[in-house]
Amino acid sequence: MGNHRKVHGVPFAACVLFAAVASPAIAQKITEFPLPKDSSPYEIAAGPDGNLWFTEFKYDAAIGRMSTDGAVTEFPIPTSGSFPIGIATGPDGNLWFTEFESNKIGRITPTGSITEFEIPTAASEPRGIVADPDGKLWFTEFAGSKIGEITTDGAVEEFDLPAAGSGPLRITAGPDGNVWFTERTGNRVGTIGIPKRARVVPFP
Repeated sequence: MGNHRKVHGVPFAACVLFAAVASPAIAQKITEFPLPKDSSPYEIAAGPDGNLWFTEFKYDAAIGRMSTDGAVTEFPIPTSGSFPIGIATGPDGNLWFTEFESNKIGRITPTGSITEFEIPTAASEPRGIVADPDGKLWFTEFAGSKIGEITTDGAVEEFDLPAAGSGPLRITAGPDGNVWFTERTGNRVGTIGIPKRARVVPFP
């Protein structure tokens, strides 16, 4: 299991929250689960192992794993000051995440083994990440104004957006088989598919 910490029901400051709705006739029930102090949870994803996985956006960061009954295990990221943000389940059965400050893409197995991959563009500030239907993962580079693609072996390819300073932020797989993303500073929504050429949809 490596170097990790476990938390079971201790009243720490940070919490992960979920809402359970049995039916329209039953009132919503919200349950909160405590996390280690100052965890700064950021994004969360369902894992292939039946657990929830989340990023901890801080200097001495970790990837958290939570069971559906609230038991937490933390796995420290090898690179200090990584500040992870996005996280998604990959087609290989692992979880993949972005490291905002250390400029890397991370991969963590369900047992907690972490591998990190460098992004070619320096200080690109990776944010969101998503798996596509073809077995690869895509991520946004906020400062680099690029969309990155990474294979499950860690090979990275980058694609420039048409306009510099677009600030791509969130990313998702669309129903058309392409990948779609938001451009926060560019005020656009973009898509990239096959052939791998980004196009954008401007807002008024």
